[in-house]
Amino acid sequence: PVADPAGPRGGIDEPGPAVGRFTDIVAAGDGTLHVSYYDRDNGDLKYARRAGDGSWSTHTVDAAGDVGWFTSITLTPAGEPLIAYFSRAGEGADTYVSALKLAQASSAAPTSASDWTVFEVERKAVPPPPCGGSCPTGEQCADAGRGPECLPDSNGCATPCATGDVCVDDGGNPLCATQVPLESLEDLPEGTGLFPEVDASAAGVAVAWYDRSDGALKVATGVDVAGGAVGSVVTLGSGPEQDLGRFPSLARTSGGYLVVYEDAGADALKWALVENGAVSAEGVVDDGLRDPAGNGPSLVGADAKVLVDGNRWLVVYQDATAGDLLYATADAGGAFSRQVVYSEGAAGFWADAVLHQGTLYISHAVLQGARNGPIHTELRLERLTP
Repeated sequence: PVADPAGPRGGIDEPGPAVGRFTDIVAAGDGTLHVSYYDRDNGDLKYARRAGDGSWSTHTVDAAGDVGWFTSITLTPAGEPLIAYFSRAGEGADTYVSALKLAQASSAAPTSASDWTVFEVERKAVPPPPCGGSCPTGEQCADAGRGPECLPDSNGCATPCATGDVCVDDGGNPLCATQVPLESLEDLPEGTGLFPEVDASAAGVAVAWYDRSDGALKVATGVDVAGGAVGSVVTLGSGPEQDLGRFPSLARTSGGYLVVYEDAGADALKWALVENGAVSAEGVVDDGLRDPAGNGPSLVGADAKVLVDGNRWLVVYQDATAGDLLYATADAGGAFSRQVVYSEGAAGFWADAVLHQGTLYISHAVLQGARNGPIHTELRLERLTP
């Protein structure tokens, strides 16, 4: 320790393991907390459980490749944790294969990976990253006319390289080659299975996700994890001219599932009813249009969360253009009305919501910062009466 051992992190200043990204949480009726998250250092899906006595236990659920992105966790009617997550890359021959996976525990208190059944709902090949995703120290990913490859750094170029080029040693010949950016963890990955949200009830298991490769929203219902089967899959959109399905959220209705999702091509937040394995109705939550003069729409729909309260639909989401947290409501199938919940700083990041005893609780992150000043973040909890 370099500080007070009784202080934060026991006085330790050095960074710890990079864990906790893509976290989701669900509480059981007895107060037990179940948490799913991504272990960035190892590329694994992990699970944590807080028992009633306050003790925590953790273990790895899936370590087959780079797995555990965008986790969504719920409980089955029997109280078993069920996790949906994105597999960015598999192992061996599946290195360049993405997938949507579900992991279901065999009890309400799993203790190891052997207590989970993992089911791959959908998989899709993705193109390999340039230069295999990384280059050794002292080399650059560059294109000297043969495609991206790792080439040694050089300082022997006769003239400074142009912007976007880098000086490399091409077989003993220093030259300026086009620098090829390596895929970053911060980039939105290619493939299928992004942003999943899972639901489990007496009606069965359903999961919605974004297929980035096809620009499509997909919703699977009647999923049997133990049996490795899917009842049906509904697809909205698909093709180069559409980009539907980012940030999907689903909730049960009396006849099926209500799904909200971002239409990135239209800059709008939309909804669809999925009943009996098909889309029975569609509509718009927010078209993003704010300017009466008709200037470009706001980018709306990020981090959407939908809830069904009897005959009312409740949606929480971000207006990324204004940096606001928004709340919209409608009678089932009707027109939505919306309001700004919070607008100080850049609000509405990673929004989530739950309805409890007539109160809507909304969590979200806010970025605050003055011009040329430091940026700090806040985690806020808002309360509304729907």
